[in-house]
Amino acid sequence: MSSPKRVLTIGDFHCGSWSGLTPPQHDSEPALIHQHKHNLWEKRREAWKLFAGQVEALRPIDGLIANGDLLDGPSPKVGGTDSITVDVHEQAMMAADIIKFVDAEKKYAVHGTGYHTGNTVDFEDFVDDVVHFDKLGDHDWVSVNGVIFDYKHKIPSSGSRTGRATALLTENLWADVWSLRGEYPKGAIILRSHTHYFMHVDDGMFAGFILPALMDYGSKYGTRECRGTVDFGMVWFDVAGPNDWGWSKKLWRHSMQAPIIAWE
Repeated sequence: MSSPKRVLTIGDFHCGSWSGLTPPQHDSEPALIHQHKHNLWEKRREAWKLFAGQVEALRPIDGLIANGDLLDGPSPKVGGTDSITVDVHEQAMMAADIIKFVDAEKKYAVHGTGYHTGNTVDFEDFVDDVVHFDKLGDHDWVSVNGVIFDYKHKIPSSGSRTGRATALLTENLWADVWSLRGEYPKGAIILRSHTHYFMHVDDGMFAGFILPALMDYGSKYGTRECRGTVDFGMVWFDVAGPNDWGWSKKLWRHSMQAPIIAWE
């Protein structure tokens, strides 16, 4: 009988963003010119401590699935003005240090969206140059003790809470069609990311997950253009066999914004 395997599933680091997951060695304290930027630096340090503490608690980690948008990219919509750095090679080194910190025996990843991780060049390939993923693809499947994980970065976002669940059910429907055609394997566990919120659907035949992000709330585009909740966290699985596996999550709820301004 195979020994149980622990698989950590994470994504949406958005390294380089002032709200992205940032290893401390890449994150010098900014000059106190704008209090807002200093507050964001403090939030990044808090986010790293939460992430790193949970990873330490989960060790040993047998497998890692890094589910895309590991870099934030040049941030052209706001001219890079909400970035620590827009140098994608520096961003790739940040992401690589995150992968190395997890220290999983097997490492899998997929490319993210073109806006963040490159249209003509796949910036996540630069991460692969450093950490050497066991597989870096676009839409992939891995069997862990007989349990198939179907993982891909993008899934449509929804402004409706019920629509969030519908998107996962639709992914499962198409997975069924591909499987019936004999072209793709049918995953017991479907993993998607991209939306920066967590969602789980389980009908007894499959389990679907939209993974939480490891980018905190606070980017210019996110605060000015988007609505809905942001979930910061991770999901992990303990897999002994096809009928013997379970999952857990960690979502952190912490103060995102300054207290209300009081004019008295």
